[in-house]
Order: sequence, then structure tokens, then C-alpha cells
Amino acid sequence: MALLGSYPIILTSSIDSNDLLVVSQDSPTGETLNMSVGQITDFIINSGAAGSAENQDYINSLKTNITFNGGIISIEGYYNTSETANLLSSKADTSLVSGLSSRVSTVENSIVTTDTLLSNHISLYNSYTSATAVTLGELNSLSTANLGNINQLTLDLATTNARFGNYSSSYVINNMINSAIESKVEISTFNTLSASVGVNSASISLNESAIATETSARVYSTNLLTVSIGQANALIETNRVAVANETFARVSQVNALQASVGGNSSSITTNQTAIANVDGTVDALYSLDVTANGNVAGMKLGASNDGSFVSFLANSFKIYNGTTQEVPFEVVGGAVKIKSASIGNVAFGNITGVPTTFQQCTTVYANDINGSGASTTRGTRNFVAWFNNINLWTPSEGVSGLEFQQIKGEPGPDGSSVTIKGTVASVSDLPSATSTIGDGYIIGTDLYVFEGGTTWVNVGTVQGPAGTNGVNGTNGADGANGTNGIDGTNGVDGFNGNDGTYTSFVYLINNTAPGTPQGGTFNGSTEVYPSSPQGTWSDEPSASTQDTEWVSVTRYSNNKSDNSWTNSGWSTPSKIYQKGATGNNGAAGANGTNGTNGLNGLDGVNGTSVRVEYSYDGITNWSVTQTGVERYIRTSTDTNGDGIYVPGPASKYIPELGVEYFNGIDGVSSYIHIKYSNDGVSFTGNSGEDVGDWIGQYSDSNQNDSTVFSDYKWKKIAGTDGAQGVNGLKTKTGLVWYSANSASNPGQPSATSYNFTNNTITGLSSGWSLSPPIMQPGTASNLYWTSTYNVTEQASPANTGTISFEATTQAFGFDQVVTFNSLSTNSSTVINGQNITTGIIQSSNYVAPSSNNLNFSTQGMGVDLNDGSIHAEQFYVNANGSAGFGGTINLTSPATTTRGIQTIKLQPDLGSMELSHASQTTGGITYPSGVTRLSSQGMYTNNAGLDVYSGTLGLQAKTSVHLTGISNMRESSTAVRGENFLSGLYARAINNALDNNTPAGTRPVEAFGAVIEDLRADGLVQRAKNVPNGTTTYDLPNNYVIYFVYNRTNLNLPNQPKMGQTVKVVRLGGSNNLVRSTMQTAVPGASSKIYSMGDGFVSSVSVTYSEEFIFQGDYWVRVKAD
Repeated sequence: MALLGSYPIILTSSIDSNDLLVVSQDSPTGETLNMSVGQITDFIINSGAAGSAENQDYINSLKTNITFNGGIISIEGYYNTSETANLLSSKADTSLVSGLSSRVSTVENSIVTTDTLLSNHISLYNSYTSATAVTLGELNSLSTANLGNINQLTLDLATTNARFGNYSSSYVINNMINSAIESKVEISTFNTLSASVGVNSASISLNESAIATETSARVYSTNLLTVSIGQANALIETNRVAVANETFARVSQVNALQASVGGNSSSITTNQTAIANVDGTVDALYSLDVTANGNVAGMKLGASNDGSFVSFLANSFKIYNGTTQEVPFEVVGGAVKIKSASIGNVAFGNITGVPTTFQQCTTVYANDINGSGASTTRGTRNFVAWFNNINLWTPSEGVSGLEFQQIKGEPGPDGSSVTIKGTVASVSDLPSATSTIGDGYIIGTDLYVFEGGTTWVNVGTVQGPAGTNGVNGTNGADGANGTNGIDGTNGVDGFNGNDGTYTSFVYLINNTAPGTPQGGTFNGSTEVYPSSPQGTWSDEPSASTQDTEWVSVTRYSNNKSDNSWTNSGWSTPSKIYQKGATGNNGAAGANGTNGTNGLNGLDGVNGTSVRVEYSYDGITNWSVTQTGVERYIRTSTDTNGDGIYVPGPASKYIPELGVEYFNGIDGVSSYIHIKYSNDGVSFTGNSGEDVGDWIGQYSDSNQNDSTVFSDYKWKKIAGTDGAQGVNGLKTKTGLVWYSANSASNPGQPSATSYNFTNNTITGLSSGWSLSPPIMQPGTASNLYWTSTYNVTEQASPANTGTISFEATTQAFGFDQVVTFNSLSTNSSTVINGQNITTGIIQSSNYVAPSSNNLNFSTQGMGVDLNDGSIHAEQFYVNANGSAGFGGTINLTSPATTTRGIQTIKLQPDLGSMELSHASQTTGGITYPSGVTRLSSQGMYTNNAGLDVYSGTLGLQAKTSVHLTGISNMRESSTAVRGENFLSGLYARAINNALDNNTPAGTRPVEAFGAVIEDLRADGLVQRAKNVPNGTTTYDLPNNYVIYFVYNRTNLNLPNQPKMGQTVKVVRLGGSNNLVRSTMQTAVPGASSKIYSMGDGFVSSVSVTYSEEFIFQGDYWVRVKAD
């Protein structure tokens, strides 16, 4: 009897003693128990009095509190038999005792029968799972046969349970057990708790399903909590899915919180998904979306075999430092706003595309964020904004459109730039020994940057855009139906049950929310899936993290009378997986061997409507109609199809031949203002004109310098003096003399120490002196003696040293001319007092220069007094005046008032010359040091001390290199204009490296004649060429920017461009020109093609007026259409 309380039921109330008491249970057979109050009363009383011993024990254990009041019956607990009999004696009906006893016996018999069937069923299943020779069809037959008995048992248990069990009117539980068919078993539950008072309601529902087939298994769970009071509604929904088959496993969970009052709503949605595939690929995604009346913010985190990403969605993206409201940067409306930035090296290639009309930037200061007191003068104003226009800002412009920001502190030091050098296989292959700081190498999908020493830092993933989704595979054919099982024996007629139900989950892949599914049928075994305008739904979820997927659910109810199934209506689709945003383009890797799959093409932009507009002044009165006086042109685009065109930048219009032009509007001069400071707080002398340790500058259109210190941007340019170096040890060498002549050697002298302060010797041997004796002219008896001493200073005490002496040698005195004659040549050396006359003076080891040693001596040193030549191992002076040095030559000059000690250093061994001066402080002003180095490899200078303008112009500008090309040149009036030129600077770079992949994985770097950071062009002229007329295809040369074409149909873009190179083609008349590319590249579909924005790769571009092309690195990109 323990089974009798195991099935939940529902009791409907508000009845009287003669009405039916309806007890409904959503069981596998959907039976409904109908009993009158009298029947329940009779059964309880008589079962307790006349039932079997087993029933009697069970009844005695019951405590049932049954009350009947005004037609409402309430069963709340349990009483014992006698109490129950007393409570219901007035409703007793003994006529049904016999029938109810029979039903109890039937239940007991069904339990025994079904226990046996279940035992056989379990045994057969165990044998099947143990790989015995039992087929799925046999298992299905037995399942079908047992199902009738199980259903009858369920009905009988429900019938009995209605008599003995617990009753509650507070909840409904619906259990559905599908029968096992050939290839699919499904179990679903649907539980609901609800309460309502008038229009106020609250409910909780749980919908769960488990499905298993021969090839897959999956479970679903939907939990929904809702409350509603008038216009106020709140909802919490959780959807969970787990799917596995032979090739992949996937789990996902979506949590949604929604609240709304009237037309105002907000929500929070989280989406979590993890996927693992048998091929080793894995994906994980977490997303968070919050909305409030249409305003959306979100975050996505993703990881896969290819790397990971974090992306954000918001109208404004800000980062705070955690302690204050400081915002280093923010992203608003797709634009990045940086309050303060430190930018390292910037390299420019061919500078093209610069409009002939430049916008100017005016710095505007204000007292607050609303722009009060706006002025171009800083003063005490602490808010700043920038006005960009071809005209400078004036107070008459007002502050409309200006976004003022509080002025921040001084930016930090510049960071190092990163140069991607190529790819390596692993971290151990990174070339630390040959790399410089900022070099980067790609390993797999990660970029490693060199920070010096042996330190490499992984700065993150470098990954290109995601590829397009593959085509979905077709559904497999349905398996054959299993054979029908044997008919079971008829059971005892039961009460009418509830209709059965079937819960269906369907899925659809679509980037945006699809419409609610329409249609779909279910006949008890086969389901036809619904459709939407976006496609047909499926019961198989996607296994790819690149899909945006939606789920909808419905319940089919079975009408037992005609076995028809009714759809309760599909739910609004819920998003269970969100496709990740396309990542930034990865850095270009080194050329590799061709792979099986090529790179994905660039994402196409949305189609737009474009119109060309013209204006006389480039600011107002834009029109699509030309009247002949327009001088500016721009394109405007309508991206939404709503007729609202967004204007693009204006540029000087180049019309067709024959049109008369007008003078352009006057340009506005731009002035750069420079002042100096010694402390970064105040000006130096002469109102900041005297050079100091700090330099400040700003630019505007006002010729006069500002006297407000804060108007200038300051940067320290002078370093502090280094510490005084340690003095070296002193040395001394000299002679001591024996004070009298002596026929014998007096022996080597000795001494205690030497004093460098007064050049005295302490403890010198007796008879010896620093002064030589008066030597008598030489006779055999007049013998004099001398010794060489050497002293090196010792650390302590200072200015003293230990002295040592060399062997004593004999000295002679002469009072006449001494002549030394050569025995081999007719030459002599004559010594006459202070004069020496001789020919060649040389060291004892002297070896003259060899033919392969230039003019340096092979060994030793020789001086030829006859021709004035000197030859030593490290320098020489030839008789013709030429000289050479093997070491460093330093030429110095004393300091001046504005320059410290000045030095010219010649270093022949390095092939270089260095000109420098030390810093100098005069009158409290410190003038910075400077150095210029010239060598066979280039030139370097770091001091801007040369005046650019003449002092009479009233302008201030200094530079490190001032080049002025002055000449008198003319050219033939028939010469091609622009081919001959006069220039103050001509720079060209040639890379002689061969493009032969040697060493492997390398390629030649691009060569530029000049790389300039912060380039200012006071008048920019781009090299142009008139393309000659003709009928054949013309190859555009590589060293021009603008090409004017009149009558040449086919043009080929340069075939050896550099990345970022720009080409402009301007049609002056004739037929339309077709521009093509002959570039070959590994990018699929890009060889000999041009990428046109909005059209993808095209074979050619037709030029109606003008076109602009930029080389992307692999192929040409058309960036500006007519």
C-alpha cells in the first residue's frame, strides 16, 4: 500500500453532497476520477470497518479532517477511522461498498501483475544494454505491451489515491511519459502554481523535457515567474539547454529579468554557452545586456581555440580609476574621446589625400562646462574645447556645438611604438639578441613585444574577422516505425481522464529576433515543425558559437475521444545564443605557403544612396545643381533610406576644361609661439625669449605672442648635470743626479716618498739631488751619474706616492759643438748648445709604412726633418700636407655666454665627426647643450638653435637643420612641368635587399626617403603627371600622386606600391577611363582586382570625374568615388 500516495492530484471544490467531486490527475493515460461526496464518505467509513486487515491498518493510520459547509468540502489532514465515521455519518451510502471493495481488489491485482511485467521489462532492457541479441523492436514491443498495464495501474492507483491520499487545491503538476518508439524516447513535465485576485495575478511555471535517441540526447528546462498588477508587470525567466551527440556537446543558459509600468520598461539578460566538439574545437561565451526604454548596454566575453575577446556595447564607454570620477578616455557615438594622451613614434609614408582647403583648430577656454566666458585666452579658465573649421573661432561664433572638458594635468612620457617584424613558431624562437625595444613577433594568434634584455610581453590576440557561416546540412531521413506490440488484456473501466500533452521546443538561426512561429502539427508520434518569415524552425539546436539562435516552445494537448492534438500557441522567441562581434583586423603576418583555405574577404558596407553636392565657398549653399561658379565639391550619403543625407568632407572642385575660375578665398596664416622657462612655472628673462631648461609652445592665427604662461604647452628640454667624476691618480717621471763626479758608479739611489704638491722627494740617498751638477768638459776622469725615477700617487695620504728608481747611467758634459757622423751615408747630426741639426729622427723599432697600410708606420715612429713628414702607427703627416689619424681627435674651445665648452671630435675609426657644446648658465638662465653627429651612415642633431626667419620679420622660429636651396635655374618652355625642380632638400631611400625569402620567413622592408613625426607642411604640393593620350593600356609610374587623364581609356595602377600609397586619377575629358590593377596576391579573389567600398572586388573602376585609390598592403582599395 506504500504506492498509493505517490501520484499528485488536484481537487476542485464548491460542490454539494449530490454533486460529483472531480479529482483530476495528469497521468500517462490522462484519467479523471469523478465521485460524489456520498461515495467518498461511504468508502472511507466502510473501508475502515469492513476492509481487509491491510486496508484497516492503513485507514487506522489516516487522520483525515473532512468538513462540509454550504456545499464546499475541505479535506485538510487526517483523522482516525472513528472520528471520520462520526464526521460523515450523515452522508453514508452503503449501496456502494461492494463496488468500491471490488475496485480495491482490482488495484491490488494490477499491482502484482504490473510488478511482474516491470520486472520482465527491466530484465529485457538490461540484456539489451549488455549487447545481447535483443533488438530495439523487441524492446519496443514489450514496452508497448507493458504500457497498457502501467497505464491501468496508474489509473487504479489514482482511483485509490483519490480515496486515501492527500488533497490540495494549491498546485497542479503535469507528468507526461511518452511511449518508447523505434528511435526516440521523450519525457516532459509541466508544473504550474498560480494565484489571482481580480486582475492581479502571480504565477510560477516549470517546463522540463528530456529526449534521447540512438544518436543524441538533450534536456530543456524553462522556469518562468510572473507578477502583474494593473500596468505594472515583472518577469523572471530562465532557459537551460544541454545537448550531446557523437560529435559535440553543448550547454546554454539564458536568464532574463524584465520590469515594465505602462510604456516604460527595463530588462537584464545574461547568456552563457559552452560547446566542445570531437575535433578538438571548443567555444565559450558569456554575454550581459541591460536595457532601459530602448537604451542598451552590454558586454560579451568569448573564448575558443583561436583566442579570446571582450567587447562592449554602450552609447558611452568610460573607464574610471576607482577612487575619483577621472575618465582617461570614453567612446561616444562611435568616436573615441581622449582627455590626455601620450603618443610614441608616428611614421608617414606617401602623404596624399590632403585637401587644398585645410580646416583649422581653435582652442577655446571657458569658466565651466557650459562655456560661460568663452575665450581663446586661457587666463584662469579651467575648461577647454576645440573648434574645427576652415575659419578660426571668434566670440561671435558662440559656444553651440562645442563640448567643454575640464583641463587635466600634464601628460606622461611618450610610450614606445610597436613594429611587427614577422612570425615565429614559439616563445623560444623570439630573437632577443637582435631585437630592439618595440619589435613585435606573432606566435599563433598572439603578439609578443620586446621590452629590452630578454623580456617579451604577450599583449594579446591578433585575429582577423570571423568567416561566414557554412550552409546547414539537410535533415536525415526518419527511421522506420517499430512493429506494433501485442495487445494487452482489457482492464477494469476507469473514470474519464484528462487529455495528454506534448511539449515541443524548436530553434531558428537568425541575426535578429524572428516572428512568432506559425503552424506546426503533432499526431502523437510525428511532428511537423512551424515556420516564420525568416525560415523553418527545427528541433535541433545549432552547435556553432558563430550563430545567433532563438527558441520557442508550445504544448500539444490530446483529445482522447478522437485522438486529435491541439497546439496551445507558440511562445515569443527567446534568444539563447548571440553571435560575437567581428574582431579587429589582425596585424599582417609574414608571407607563407598557400593554404587550403584563403582569407575571408572584407565585410561589405551597407548599401547607401550617394549624391554629389557643389558650393561656392565650401561652407554654405550646397546644391546638386552646377551653375558654373562652384569651387568646392563633396559627397553626401543616405545610409538608412530615409532621405536624410550626411555630408562628407569638402574638397576643392576640379571641373572640366573650358570653365572660367575665380580666385580662392584668402588663407589664414598660422603662427607658432615659443617661450622658455627655467622652472616650468614662470618665463625666463626677456619675457621668456631667453633660452631655458623648459620650452613652451602653442599655435594660432595671431602673430603676437601671448604673455599668459598657461597658454603654452611646456616640456622640459634640459637634463640635469651629471655627478663630478672621480679624479685619476697622478704620475711623475724625472731624473735625479749625483752631485759630484766620480770615477766609479755610486749605485742606484733610493727615497721614501714623493710629494706632488711641492714636487719634493723625501729620504733621497745622500749625494743625490733633483738638480744636475755643473759638469766639466769631458775628460776621462770627469765622470757624472744620473738615474730615472717613476712615481704613482697612492690613495692615502693624498698627493703622495711611492718612488722607484731605474739603474744608474753615466752622463757627460760638453762645452763645444758635438757632431755625430753616419758611417753608411754622407749625413750627420750636429748638437750646438740648444740647436740640433739632423735629418731623420726615429724610434729604435721604427718600420716604414707598407704599401697596404696607407701611410701609418708598420711599427714605431719616424720624423723626417728633410721633407716634414711624420709616420707613426696611429697617425701620419705626409710631405704634401695630407694627414691621417687612427684614433679620436678632440678640438675644444672655451665656453661663451650661451654655449658651454665647445668640442669637435673626429673619430676616423668610426668614420664620424661630432660637434657639441655643453650647457651654460648665464645670468640665471641655463642654455641647453647640443650635439650634431656626421658619419658615413647619416647625421644626427638634437638642438634647435638655428634661426629660421630674419630678425627684421618680427617672427620667432628655431630649427636643428635649416636648408635653403638657392640657385638660378630655368627650363625650356616646352619641358614637362614639374620634372625639373629646385629643392632645399632631396631625400631618397633604396633597400637593396632581395625579395627571395632569404633567410626564410623574411621580406625586404619598405624604404622611405623621409619619415617625419608631426609633419607641418606650409604649402603642400603633390607630384602630378599628365598621362599621354593614346589607345593602348598605360602603366601609371610609381613616383606620382595625381594623374591627369584626357584621352586614355585603360590605366594600370602602379605594380610596386608601398602600403598606404595613394593614387588620384582625375579625368579632364574624353571617354571614361577604366582603372585596373595587375597586383598578384594570396588573398582569394583579390589578384588583379580592386576592392571598391560597397561593391567588393571588381575588375576595373570607371572614372567619371576623379577617383582615389590607397594600397592596403595586398591589393588596391578604391576609397573615393565620383
